[in-house]
Amino acid sequence: MSRLAMLATNPKAIWQKAKAALFASNIFWYGLTASLVSGVPILLLPFLITRLPAVQYANIVSLQIIAMFGGLLINLGMDSSVARDALRARPRHLATHVTLALGTQLISFMALVGVSLMAAGALERWINYPRNLIGLTLLGCLLQQQTLFTANLLRLLGRIKSYALLSISLASLEIGLSLVFIYTFPPTWEARLWGFLAASAFGGVASIMLLWHMGLIRRPRHSGPVLKRMLRFGLPTLPHTVFSLVSTWADRIILIRLCGAATAGVYAVGAQSVMIISFLGTVTNLAWTPWLYGQLSSRATLNETRNRIVARAYTIAKVLALISVLILGIIAGYFFWFAPPAYTGVLPLLPWLAMGAAANAIYKVPSNFLFFYGRTGYLAQVALLILVISLCAQMVFVPRYQAAASAVVFAAINLIQLAFTWGMASRLMRDRQFNKTPSGPVPSLE
Repeated sequence: MSRLAMLATNPKAIWQKAKAALFASNIFWYGLTASLVSGVPILLLPFLITRLPAVQYANIVSLQIIAMFGGLLINLGMDSSVARDALRARPRHLATHVTLALGTQLISFMALVGVSLMAAGALERWINYPRNLIGLTLLGCLLQQQTLFTANLLRLLGRIKSYALLSISLASLEIGLSLVFIYTFPPTWEARLWGFLAASAFGGVASIMLLWHMGLIRRPRHSGPVLKRMLRFGLPTLPHTVFSLVSTWADRIILIRLCGAATAGVYAVGAQSVMIISFLGTVTNLAWTPWLYGQLSSRATLNETRNRIVARAYTIAKVLALISVLILGIIAGYFFWFAPPAYTGVLPLLPWLAMGAAANAIYKVPSNFLFFYGRTGYLAQVALLILVISLCAQMVFVPRYQAAASAVVFAAINLIQLAFTWGMASRLMRDRQFNKTPSGPVPSLE
């Protein structure tokens, strides 16, 4: 009997095939969305460095810093709080959560603008960003957060294509408008800012209209207790995220402050170019974790399970290391043959930056074991240790060795993080019985 005839006589098989096709379709949309949204800086990089000197690229780095920290402080973890209740709340209650979240973001934005304007002088000194553009940039952060909030809500509600359409439209507009501005007007870093603002404005207006159309913006009920519960859930997520962002961006902030915008711009271009290696690690991790968690949850023989997991973990690590070397060669070839002369200073930094990015990509492999067995406290301790080491080393060595010191420190802290995490994962593999219930919740695979 043909496969088609078997499916026709077996409704259960048809249902299983339909679910598989739906799952594959969702993976496609998730992958496409993540690649485009996360890849905006990387996709714009070749165009920006051909039009802008390094000293102006440093302003784009400052824009990215404000966008990340500003977005975090405007959001206040509201998306996480709404995500918790999105699937179980009744439409009226969900509308209350959404309306309060958007209102909280607006209040946070106004408070943040006030604080930023009072500290404008310090911000201008530390990240070399014009004080007259800080408020406008934070407005773009607010509009962008509204778009991201709406997209995440659509994803949780199962409207995957709507989620992908909104996210991809925002990223495409940001790329397209930035290129239009950078090639239409005299080449200055502000063209990137206008592209960011225009795309965020479109996304913010479209998001509010969509939420209104879905009936999710209306007068909230029992707003006091609901808001307290949302803040109680969302605010504790901020410290971990802030520490992670500080650890990621401290090198560029310190270089701007101690070595000047031109040096920081060259370093930032190199650091941005190797981010494709870290992104590759994230994508690989999305594919690896479902299989890993299935093996760790199985009741197979301990030695058989351990051997399978260890073999695959080492294989993934070796493949990521090899691909990182190949990507390093491609990036180095680009900067050697095609990049403007102002950015040739990136070449000596690339091996260290690529090493750090590769270590970061491989680190995601053993970190899954710690997540599965509830060792997130250990990960937080390692993250804090890495942050302290990074800040101390940067402050000591950057004034003397400048960008080269930052690149070496970047490689060193990621290798240290990988070593600590891999060591703990190996210990768990020796000591744990896989047929026991893990001591903590299994995290989201996103």
